Amino acid sequence: MPVLVWHAVSSAGPARCHQAACLIDDTLYVHGGLPSSLSSARPSNSLHSYKFALDEWTDLTSSRSPFLSHHTAVPYKKTHVLLIGGWNGKRRTSNVHTYDTVEKSWHETKRLEDFPPGAGLSSHTSTRLAADDAILVTGREGGLRTQRRSGGAFVVSERRRKFFYDDHSTSSTASRSGHTATPVGRDRVVLYGGRADNPIEYWTRVFVAAEYDVVDVSRFFEFFGKLRKDPGCRKYHVAVPGSSPEGIFVHGGETFDGRVKGATSDLIYIDFSDSGITWYTVNVNEAVRRAGHVGFVRKGAFYIFGGYDGSGKSCSDLLQLDCKRDKINGTPQSNT
Repeated sequence: MPVLVWHAVSSAGPARCHQAACLIDDTLYVHGGLPSSLSSARPSNSLHSYKFALDEWTDLTSSRSPFLSHHTAVPYKKTHVLLIGGWNGKRRTSNVHTYDTVEKSWHETKRLEDFPPGAGLSSHTSTRLAADDAILVTGREGGLRTQRRSGGAFVVSERRRKFFYDDHSTSSTASRSGHTATPVGRDRVVLYGGRADNPIEYWTRVFVAAEYDVVDVSRFFEFFGKLRKDPGCRKYHVAVPGSSPEGIFVHGGETFDGRVKGATSDLIYIDFSDSGITWYTVNVNEAVRRAGHVGFVRKGAFYIFGGYDGSGKSCSDLLQLDCKRDKINGTPQSNT
């Protein structure tokens, strides 16, 4: 009988939560975050890489690496890690930092004059677009130090070797923090969570980068159970795109209704293939409680890394969602 598990790929990575990460040339780059636990006062400036082919972690931290948490990382021009915004231990920032994975060097763009004064970014999202390496940034355009929120959206692009923020928000843009923005198809981005109500927001005619990867949902559909209603909004979860049917996987996070204290282990699939929305719970053999972690798709497989567990402790494990079969007549069966 098949079972669905979170398979441990590696546990030797840095223990972090609210870090930023992205995949370039089959190497995972993990930057910053809060070490040890949620009570950590100062973000880390660490940079680590994990090469899947070698099963090897490398510490790339240098004195020029910025101290950040609650920021985002996206691959840029196939050779750079682009960091946007985040909390530096004293205030929110809109600064942009780039790490050259070939030269192994950092470059910083100072605070950009075209970003709203007195504001910064944290617990926001960054989604690569199809045009000219532009990035859609949504949510949490908050005060530099306060908890004030607003529903900002920007497009970050590079012109004349300088990065610019172009306002992309509308009057209907909802305020969100700790949410996700996930491509569904090639011209739609779905914002999920980050507030107690209005869990889902659609951005249509948003053309995303052509090379983003998706999970083949048909491999896991036998583990789906239909839900009668949405399971309630959450924050600090992860989400990745799926196809057949088209939608998004959502894992972990914290609930707003107090149903679960701290990080949850929920794995949900939201199906957008029909005219409405269909919610599914995904039955995993051994649940994993995580929030403030990162999620990504590699070669059609769903991975999560780091985050904090049910006790608020930062984790160092890299996990893959995997379908296995039990032993039959004493002989292990191959993965499906």
